[in-house]
Amino acid sequence: MFDLAGKRFLITQTAFWSLRGSEMVTFELAEYLQSRGARVQIYTRHHAGAIAKLTKQAGLPVVTNATGYAFRLEDYDYIWVHHQLLPPALLEQLADPPAAMPVFLFHHMSSLDSNRLEQPYIDGFEARLAGLSLFISDVVRDKWLPKLGEGHPAALFPNPAPQTFSQYEHPAFPETPRSVLVSSNSRSPAMPAFEALGMRVHTRGISGDTYSRVSPGDFDGHDAVFTAGKTVPYCLCAGVPVYVRGYYGIPGYLTDASLGQAAGQHFCGRGSATGKNAEDIARELVDGYAQAVEFQTSRREALIERFSIDRVLPPLLEGLRPKAIGPFSREYLAYVKEAMR
Repeated sequence: MFDLAGKRFLITQTAFWSLRGSEMVTFELAEYLQSRGARVQIYTRHHAGAIAKLTKQAGLPVVTNATGYAFRLEDYDYIWVHHQLLPPALLEQLADPPAAMPVFLFHHMSSLDSNRLEQPYIDGFEARLAGLSLFISDVVRDKWLPKLGEGHPAALFPNPAPQTFSQYEHPAFPETPRSVLVSSNSRSPAMPAFEALGMRVHTRGISGDTYSRVSPGDFDGHDAVFTAGKTVPYCLCAGVPVYVRGYYGIPGYLTDASLGQAAGQHFCGRGSATGKNAEDIARELVDGYAQAVEFQTSRREALIERFSIDRVLPPLLEGLRPKAIGPFSREYLAYVKEAMR
C-alpha cells in the first residue's frame, strides 16, 4: 500500500462548522491521512460549531487567518482543494512557482447548477493546476469534467467511509426489521408508518434525537438504516441494510439491481421513483428486508473495496506527480483572487 507517512497535505474548505456534507468529507480525509502518518493542515475561512470540537479532539491543525500564517507552496506535497479555494499567499506564489511544487487535487461534490462552489467556476484555474480532478459520482463527473478540457485527468472519490465501518460487525439480523435508524437532517414523514408496523425508530441529525458524528456503534440495536447521501457508504461498508430515501427520489433498499444507478447519483435519489407514500415506504422496508440483508452479507467485501477510504484513496495518490506549471500572470491571479471572494 502507498506509504503516506511524512507526506505533507493542505486541505482547503470554504466553511468548516457543521457535521454534514463537505465538512465531513474534509474531516474524514484529514483524519485518515493523519492516521497513516501524514502531516495534515486544513485551511478554511470559517471554523466553529460541532466540527471544531472534533478537529480539536483529533489534533488536526486548522488555519483560518490567511494573513497570519506563512503559507508556502514548497511546504506541501499535496494540496487538496475544495470549493476552488486557495490561501491568497499561495495564489501570489503562482506568479513565480518554486522548483518543488505540490500535487494539486480538486474535488467536486455536487452537480447542481445552483451550487457554484462545487463547480470549476474559475476559468482555466483547475485545468492548469490539477494533477487530478475528483468527483463523488458519475453524474458530477459527467457534468463538470467537460469544462476542464479533453484528456483532463479525473477519478471518482465516492464519499468513502472511514475504515472503522469496514471493521464493524453487526449482531445477527432478525427475519424482519424491529428497529430502524433514520439518519437525516429533516424528519421523515414515513416515520409514523414505520411505528405503525411495530418498528422502533431513532433519528439522527439536526432535527433528530441525536446530533453527532455517525459512528459504527450507532448501528448497534438497529436492524436497518433509512438515509441518503454520505451516510450510505457507511452502511455499505458496515454490512447494514440501507434503505435510500433521497431528496430527489426513493431508490429503496440497495441491492445488485439498484446499486449502480443509486451510486451514480451519489445516493441522492435522482432517477428513482418519487411517488411512494409513507405506507408504501414502510411496507417496502419490511418486505424487502431479507433481500437487503442477503445483498449486504454476500457483497460486503466488494462494497468495502469500492467505498472504504483505505481502499479508495491510496491508489489515487500513488501514481501522482507534480505537474510542470509555468508562471501565472499577475493579471490572471488578480482575477482568480477576486473570483474566490
